[in-house]
Amino acid sequence: DGILPTLKKNLKNLKTLENYSLIEQNILIDFDFKNLKRQFDVIFLDPPYKETKLEKLIDELKFKKILKDNGILIIHRHKKQNDTFIKSLKIIEEKNNA
Repeated sequence: DGILPTLKKNLKNLKTLENYSLIEQNILIDFDFKNLKRQFDVIFLDPPYKETKLEKLIDELKFKKILKDNGILIIHRHKKQNDTFIKSLKIIEEKNNA
């Protein structure tokens, strides 16, 4: 259920790529960002569609400099979701699976 099994399969198929971290927990609840000792080029977030704490999470990622300056943040959202945090991000591309 969800995107995680597909993500794991794709990472496994990229046998030469081992420079990644997969965090399999709800980072919106009691996650200590201090445990992340490095910055990331790409961060993929797949929160529940009704999640309202995304803006706080994105602020935390920016404040703690978890995402590199030229990094890419990929957020899986429902096409009808009206998120206000989008205004604080530079959108490079949007895809809408209708």
